[in-house]
Amino acid sequence: MRLDSAQSARIRAVFEKGGVNLNTLEFEDLQQGYKNYLQESFQEYAPHSKQELFHKLGAKARQRVFLGGNRTGKTLCACVEVALHLTGLYPSWWKGKRYDHPVDVWVAGVSKTSTKTVLQDQYYLGDHKHLGYIPEHLITKKIKSHHIPEGIEKVRVKHVSGRESSLEFMSYDQGREKFQGTKRDIIHFDEEPPLPVYQESLMRMLGTGDHEEGMIILTMTPLKGMTDLLSGFMEVPEGQVLETMARVQASWEDNPYLNDAQRDSIIKTMKPSDQKARQYGIPSLGSGMVYGLPLSEITVDPIAIAPHWTRCYGLDFGWANPTAAIFLAYDRDNDTAYAYAEYKRSEFTPQEHVRQLRIYHAEHLQGAYDPSGDNRSQSDGKKITELYRAEGLVGLRPADREREKGIMQVLQMFQNGQLKIFSSLQETLKELQGYARDEKGDPVKHNDHLMDALRYGVVNGLPRAQIIGAGTSRHHMRAGQHDWMRN
Repeated sequence: MRLDSAQSARIRAVFEKGGVNLNTLEFEDLQQGYKNYLQESFQEYAPHSKQELFHKLGAKARQRVFLGGNRTGKTLCACVEVALHLTGLYPSWWKGKRYDHPVDVWVAGVSKTSTKTVLQDQYYLGDHKHLGYIPEHLITKKIKSHHIPEGIEKVRVKHVSGRESSLEFMSYDQGREKFQGTKRDIIHFDEEPPLPVYQESLMRMLGTGDHEEGMIILTMTPLKGMTDLLSGFMEVPEGQVLETMARVQASWEDNPYLNDAQRDSIIKTMKPSDQKARQYGIPSLGSGMVYGLPLSEITVDPIAIAPHWTRCYGLDFGWANPTAAIFLAYDRDNDTAYAYAEYKRSEFTPQEHVRQLRIYHAEHLQGAYDPSGDNRSQSDGKKITELYRAEGLVGLRPADREREKGIMQVLQMFQNGQLKIFSSLQETLKELQGYARDEKGDPVKHNDHLMDALRYGVVNGLPRAQIIGAGTSRHHMRAGQHDWMRN
């Protein structure tokens, strides 16, 4: 590292202020001193507006997510912040959380290899290509990994208090059990962790008599769509703190250091289905999703249901898992079906469910139900469907059992513009954005009850849909906008 005259003058001033006579130092000592100075002062980090906002939110939020496209500086942002907390070396412009004591930190990535090559080598510790953001001269101990060549498992870092902070590198492929243990002050997840891992980590954040409540930092490009983990953060207005949670979302336009040539080069490597997530940090409806279409193409604002349109519903049974229903109206003139109302509730008896479903006049409609409803109870030998029919849902008929065939029919109607969802059906849209396929290509059976009800209604309900009295039209619209029944 060669210094120009201006740099040499600045370094000389710093050393002389500390009472060090530079005339007795070798050039190599000066180089190392300059490197130490750069690392300790974090002068190579100039946060852009979204990064600065993310840091500031940490003063109040205990769970933060930085949603960003590729090259928006989300991982860099978190790594610099964690390095500040580990050392206690906060710059003068810092407005985020400050710890006046050493911290215990976990840093985790998707796999052991990605944790080593990205988090360890590029950001925290550095390698022959990168200068780590933890000042090298403040690292007092490194414990090597038994699993990754040249990998580091644990690090001890000198804190300004004179004591030491600890940093441990983790990965999601180690499983939930690895994230059990003692309290942590900070956990940094780079890319979205499995929900069980995140939930286990929340237990490590609880406050104790000796320590305050901990902090979770999540940096990710949302390629998995609207998952259960992400949906909670998306309900928080960006840049605000709600119940100790906060969210920042950054696109390429937010990164002043990314030029047009770099953007064009990255776009060429993207799948079209991933572009919104990778460029704008918007949850993806990509190739891994069951219905990988932009919401703008399949949703409409609520409209009046004409009296001559036919209607039906799909019904998915549950107990601890919710019972769910989707109500559909079919405009034969334009060959378009609309999902206009939703219902979803757990731990209700059939009688209680029917009482709620009558709000949507289910007793006057044809309904297609989950075929498992024909199974007989071991306690009294009765079918679930018999209980619903006894309460007045006489139009119930079993749906087709061929799930993949039904999914393809729904997808085809979406693609042809023949099926639309009212934008007021928020729970249906949440499920749709998280309705994904696993590694084998099968739809994941989790939080898919409205998706099943939609399939039953489209495939088996619409062919039998009927007109009901025009006098109920306005009531249907009112119920469709306010019907969500929370568990």
